[in-house]
Amino acid sequence: MKISRGRKILILILMFILLLPAERVDATIGNVFIFAHSEDFFPGNSQTVNMYYRNFVNKGHGAMLAARPTALYGMQEYFKNAESFFVCCHGKNEGSVLLVDIVGTKEILFKPSDVPKSMDCKLAYLGACRSAQNNTGTGKNLCSTLVSNGYKTVIGYNTDVNHYLAAEFEDSFFDYLAQGYSVYTSINKTIDYFEDFDDDRYIEIINAVSKFGNLGLVIV
Repeated sequence: MKISRGRKILILILMFILLLPAERVDATIGNVFIFAHSEDFFPGNSQTVNMYYRNFVNKGHGAMLAARPTALYGMQEYFKNAESFFVCCHGKNEGSVLLVDIVGTKEILFKPSDVPKSMDCKLAYLGACRSAQNNTGTGKNLCSTLVSNGYKTVIGYNTDVNHYLAAEFEDSFFDYLAQGYSVYTSINKTIDYFEDFDDDRYIEIINAVSKFGNLGLVIV
C-alpha cells in the first residue's frame, strides 16, 4: 500500500514530537512571585501580604497575590509552579508541617514528604512557626527539604514566632529584595535596621530566621 506524501509528512511530525525530549513547562509561572495569605488564621493578614505584593509590582516586578491553598494539592502546585513563593500560615510540630486547612475536627497538614520533587524554583519564604526547626528523628525540616528538592534559596523560622514581629521583618526583607538586593543583603539590611531599635523582641525574631541554599541569589 502506497503512503501519500501528506501522510508521510504527518508521520514524520508525530515521530519528531514523540522522540523529542519533553521540556518541563510547569517549573515556573513566568517571572512571577506568588504571595499567599491566610486571612482565616491571621485576621488582617491579607492586607499585610498585599503590601509585600504591591511593593514588588510598584517596582516593576511580576507578582501575584493569592489566598493560601486549602488543600495539599493546591499547596504543592504553588510550590512547584511559582518561580518564587511566600506563604504565611500556622506551622505546627517539630519538623515543620504547615497547617493548610481545618475540616471539621481534622487538620490538613503539609509535611516535608508532601514537597514536590525535581523543582527548578528560586526563593521560598515560609512565614510559619518552626518551618526551619529540625525534627530530632529525621534531622530535616520543611525548608531544607525544599532546597533538596530544587529550590535555590529558602527562608523560614526555627522556633515559634510572634506573627506581627515576623510581618515587620518580612516587610523590610521584601522591600530590600524588590530593590534588587540579594537574599543575603536583604536579610542583613533588615537585621541591621532592627538592631538599631535595641529591643529584645526584635532580637528574638532575628535569631528565629534561618536561611538555606544560595543566599547570593538576586530574585528580580
